[in-house]
Amino acid sequence: MSDTKRIMSSFILKILLLVFTVITLILCILYSPIGILTATYDSEPQSFIIKKGDSLQKIAVNLTQKNLIAHPISAYIATIALGKRGKLQAGEFVFKGKNTPIDIINTLSSNAYAYRFITVTEGMSVKQIVQLLKDTKYLEGEIMTIPKEGLILPETYAYTFGENRQIVLNRMILEMEKLLKQVDIEIFNNPYITSHQDLLTLASLVEKETGVAGERAEIAGVYLNRLKVNMPLQCDPTVIYGITQGEKLQRQLTRIDLQQHTPYNTYTNKGLPPGPIACPGKNSILAVLSPARTQNLFFVANGTGGHSFSKDLKGHNQNVAAWRKIQK
Repeated sequence: MSDTKRIMSSFILKILLLVFTVITLILCILYSPIGILTATYDSEPQSFIIKKGDSLQKIAVNLTQKNLIAHPISAYIATIALGKRGKLQAGEFVFKGKNTPIDIINTLSSNAYAYRFITVTEGMSVKQIVQLLKDTKYLEGEIMTIPKEGLILPETYAYTFGENRQIVLNRMILEMEKLLKQVDIEIFNNPYITSHQDLLTLASLVEKETGVAGERAEIAGVYLNRLKVNMPLQCDPTVIYGITQGEKLQRQLTRIDLQQHTPYNTYTNKGLPPGPIACPGKNSILAVLSPARTQNLFFVANGTGGHSFSKDLKGHNQNVAAWRKIQK
């Protein structure tokens, strides 16, 4: 064999070896146990959090510790291959099933954030809702602007990791604003409910008086009847609000409390209190808009979680006696 043929054969061999090496390397990068196209095991849904300022190195290590990828190098290679360096988003993400490093980096560089949920219960005060937001550890930032009482709609709200507390609160306020925009007070045509504030005020009394859905319209009707005859509403929750301004009363209400004059005490003041005493839910608002047509003026607890209603003092006294007997 001539020298030329030997040189050519050697060159071809080297080329083939190089090609084989490159192909092997590519296959390893793609499909080896740490390859960027190798899926992890089929896992239960789990959360992964990137905090503001986390480096790619920290993210890669955390992914490995969570068993979302086999080795930190997988995250490095996938990030570079996708051109996502510096584009991974701070936030919380949820992964389930099988995911390759490519899948994971694509998700972490998107806005496919996981959502958490916070529930504002009917009858909570604005103070209690603000405290709830402050106690939610996955939210950030201070609450600088607090709405007036009653102006938050009780509902379950979605939020993302690291979202600003004020933004979440503003969303809650906006939902109540949307609801009130659907209510034309003039069409309601009630001389005692002439504004949205009146509506929320009476609805908040209904909300605090009962947790029984079927009673809301009846209680709204009782209070409207009392307003018609200029009778004090005598609503215990208004007395509590006058004392605590939206905090929980850590004791039983007393007779002395009922006699203590505050602007909200509906035993010592006739008419509606000056504003809501809590944030009423949709059903209590609807109860005020569509109250029961009733002659009842009184109600008292019946020992089963609901109330007994009566149209005169004699019937009311009988219901009170029955309630006291149950209490004993």
